[in-house]
Amino acid sequence: MHKTIITALLLITAASAQESPVKVGGEFRVRSEADGRDFRTGTDMNLYTLSRLRLSLEAKPLTDVAVYVRLQDSRTFGEEKDAAGNFNTVANTRNLDLFEAYATVANVALEGLSVRLGRQMMQFGNERVIGALNWNNIGRAFDGLRLTYVPAAGTAVDLFVMNGAETNTPPSGITPASVSSKRDDGQLIAGAFFSRTVSETFLYEAYALYQNITKRPVPGKDSLDRWTGGARVKGKEAPFFYDAEAALQAGTMNGTDLFAYSAALSAGYETGSGWMSSVSLHLDLLSGTSPSASDLGTFEPPFSTGHKFYGFMDYFTNFQTQTWGRGILDGYLRTVHRPSASLTVTPTLHYFSLMEERSLLVPDRSLGAELDVVVQYRYNPSLVLEGGVCGFLPDGLMRTQYAANDLSTWMYLMATVTF
Repeated sequence: MHKTIITALLLITAASAQESPVKVGGEFRVRSEADGRDFRTGTDMNLYTLSRLRLSLEAKPLTDVAVYVRLQDSRTFGEEKDAAGNFNTVANTRNLDLFEAYATVANVALEGLSVRLGRQMMQFGNERVIGALNWNNIGRAFDGLRLTYVPAAGTAVDLFVMNGAETNTPPSGITPASVSSKRDDGQLIAGAFFSRTVSETFLYEAYALYQNITKRPVPGKDSLDRWTGGARVKGKEAPFFYDAEAALQAGTMNGTDLFAYSAALSAGYETGSGWMSSVSLHLDLLSGTSPSASDLGTFEPPFSTGHKFYGFMDYFTNFQTQTWGRGILDGYLRTVHRPSASLTVTPTLHYFSLMEERSLLVPDRSLGAELDVVVQYRYNPSLVLEGGVCGFLPDGLMRTQYAANDLSTWMYLMATVTF
């Protein structure tokens, strides 16, 4: 596999030096983090540096045909080990992978209809339901088929079928055992996304997503059979702006009925001042399961880029485990400051609580407050520097969960070069 990837890298280098319908690009990102999220100020912070290199090639042999390949190396500085598990700076290439590889055919059957087949990122709307998870050092990609229809400027319809998990693989040799019928315990992901940009100041979206995981930890019951559907509107009536989204989930998990909901609302005001260019209020809620309920009521964003919404410290990204399945209510205030065209400072103050009581014996819902301050400096069109300082002051349930009650902190410095 690694020989194939290295060969592809050489082909990319060779292609960039020739007169051909090929685009070569990429991104290199380095992020150092100081992690003190244990709510104990007396302990040392965990320090680590992450790097990610992406190299991409897009070839267009014909007007309506394109092939896109993106290679990625993702690693933590100093993690290289050899086959015996010993740290070794010359023996490790395991982090090199084929992140995306797909072919696109445009104007199939009718004008504006394109087909994309292969491994690909998907990001729709504001990424609350399906996102690329770019903050993660690996990111998210799917394997499957996507149809995109653009009947007119500003309108798009996407239909997709993705293989989220495959347990059946081709046999290395044909024997009675290797070709015997086996149950597929994988995952099917299918959905549709519609977006319509009415004007520069208003858009609306609607989506539906189906997930089926056929693995059966409970005999005769698929572990997941779930629909998620929702809609979003976003607009601006200067100097005010707003964004609202709502979604429902229904189906079963391990044979237990599920019905859940989510809602997000934000409204803000653009001041026109560099000192504070905008101020906005946000409210996110994801339903939870009551401790006395027999059915499930926890809303789980299927493939969200949650880092953008639920605090930069990422305490709440898995709502089944990190909120005991009780859902979450997140109210936050955000201001944006632009002292210059290249410098942006964004403080965000969150307060988190559960949607449902922790338990019948522990009726508390409070989690705590988080302050994130992010500074971004665009040095030039290719280089962006960014840093953040974040703190979380725990309330009742977080103090209990971590058995500590100090202020937790987390900081990062990141440089991103695109080419």
